[in-house]
Amino acid sequence: MALFLLLANGVCLAAAGTIEVVVGTARVFQHHGLERPAIRGDQLYEGETVVTGSQANVKLRMLDEAAVWIRPDTRFRIERYRSSKHGSANDEARLHLVSGSIRQLTGSIGKVSTTDYRLTTPNATIGIRGTEFDAVFVTAQAAAALNTPAGTYNRVYAGTTSLSGGSGPVIILNTGQAGFIGLTPNAQPQTLPTIPPFLNTTTTSGAPAPTARNLQVSVRFGEPASGNVVSTQRPGGGGNTEQQVRVLEGARASMALVQGTSSQTVMEVVATVSGNTATVQLATQAQSAGRSGQNSQGTRIATTLRVTLGEWTEVSGQGPWSDSGNSVITTGRPAQPPRVYLRVDEVGR
Repeated sequence: MALFLLLANGVCLAAAGTIEVVVGTARVFQHHGLERPAIRGDQLYEGETVVTGSQANVKLRMLDEAAVWIRPDTRFRIERYRSSKHGSANDEARLHLVSGSIRQLTGSIGKVSTTDYRLTTPNATIGIRGTEFDAVFVTAQAAAALNTPAGTYNRVYAGTTSLSGGSGPVIILNTGQAGFIGLTPNAQPQTLPTIPPFLNTTTTSGAPAPTARNLQVSVRFGEPASGNVVSTQRPGGGGNTEQQVRVLEGARASMALVQGTSSQTVMEVVATVSGNTATVQLATQAQSAGRSGQNSQGTRIATTLRVTLGEWTEVSGQGPWSDSGNSVITTGRPAQPPRVYLRVDEVGR
């Protein structure tokens, strides 16, 4: 299989893996500083950093079939990830846990040679060999909340890891053990006599992937029947229209918004839920019929809206339909564009 590359600003970047699950809100910061939402099915490239929110979980599937679960409030960067089975000259994995917590079930890289794989934190280096393990970097601020010393923690569920600082000794951690290295000058790695309580928040095997919810996103053009209740009249039944799409939380879906006969908008939808708030990311590419009958592309409009889960929320003027001067959605009354409502419902897991 070929090694997929992304050419960006003259820099050739290797594809390192795929986002397999997104629960909650997470972002991907690209090597040149731009960012995008973390979306199920998207590829990740060398130099990119995944950042999770306070109630978010992201699962990555790396190109060597390694699995990485990124827990809430975590920054995780892919510095280099190459596989000889995917067109590279050799195997190499270089990852950096900036802060927070991950669990990794290793793939083919690192099983044969321990030098092929390295995970670093701000104060430590973790090496592996055929291993399932947790890595946690506790900042000084998080340490106060956890009532534990700041630094790097490494817990092994299967296999063996090595833990070291910038210089000095290296300790070996076997199945069922945990190690720690603090932030103080000349700190030495140590095997912990017991597992710290905050490292017992996950099971000892398998690290099940977070369950993404099935959601229904509804967009309503028209007036509410009363209060915050919108009638359910469907397209073709008059001036009010309502369109819906089912989407797996964190995954991308498409919704075609149509009113009248002269304009259509295909809207890309990504929805996530945190507590009682739904975040909906929208991107559209307007298409309008020209004199020849051919569709012409309009300006791409992208926006993010937050609504209360299970309630209609008026979003007139806030979404990709907000350009009233040249409205993407035609209504037959350009001087009085319709009010727009958005709703997200959970429809099962």
